[in-house]
Amino acid sequence: MGWENSPWRFAPVGLESGPDRRGPCRTTERGTRRAPELVGTAQIAIVAAPANVQCIVITVIGPANVTIQRSIGVKAGQSTLEMLSGLPLGSDAFAGAAYSATCSGVTPNTAANFVSAPVTTTVVSGTPANVTLKMQAAGGANVAVDFPCPTGTANCDGNPAHGCNVNLNTDKNNCGACGNICASVNGTATCSGGMCSITCNPGFANCDGNPAHGCNVNLNTDPAHCSSCTNACSSVNAAPVCSGGTCSTTCNPGFGNCDGNPAHGCNVNFNTDPAHCSSCNISCVGAQTCVSGGCQ
Repeated sequence: MGWENSPWRFAPVGLESGPDRRGPCRTTERGTRRAPELVGTAQIAIVAAPANVQCIVITVIGPANVTIQRSIGVKAGQSTLEMLSGLPLGSDAFAGAAYSATCSGVTPNTAANFVSAPVTTTVVSGTPANVTLKMQAAGGANVAVDFPCPTGTANCDGNPAHGCNVNLNTDKNNCGACGNICASVNGTATCSGGMCSITCNPGFANCDGNPAHGCNVNLNTDPAHCSSCTNACSSVNAAPVCSGGTCSTTCNPGFGNCDGNPAHGCNVNFNTDPAHCSSCNISCVGAQTCVSGGCQ
């Protein structure tokens, strides 16, 4: 998009008159009596202008110190790519300054809210040079702000043309922050208020309460969480088994589950219990004891 047809407003700001008046902007020639040819173009990326910025002034210093300034009127939150034409061919240094005033109100004495470090690139005829100016808070501690997106939004793919198109409060692939994907293991993931949650499929659960793990517990087969997160199959003298959400026990040799309650495990010792000597249905008589599975 050429600047001549852009909805953005371009106007010279604080320029001296010079011998070269080609194009819509004034240029100042310094250090030479011959100005470079002004036919180059550059594409400037502007990403999510903050609320306290209405005007961005681009300064281009080309060969022989030919200096061009152009101003761009912006609105809060807007992102755009602007084409600047009539630039000096060769090695050009680009710099930006952003102001809270409208472009018509910016003077050489107006303090900038944001500034950029110079970016040098080669401008050639026919192919626009791409230039991204990283804006920093003016007069601060060199803290890069890059025109941050409004709270709760982000430009996660880094493409200026897309602007702040990601809602960090609801996007399950960028929940709370770019790249934070809500887990959907055995369930349906959602993002609300920048926090992940998950609704588990039948037969599965998120027993540790960490949504990043998803519904990683199978309630039909996990003996530590059989039918529910809090139901653990007993492992007393046995290998616990969960099948179809129901606990069962396979007792170790010499032990039994004589009351049929899997929650008790294999709590009977057939080698020493006179009420269940060698098996659940054999009891020693009177004062007999059970020794090694035999009544004596």
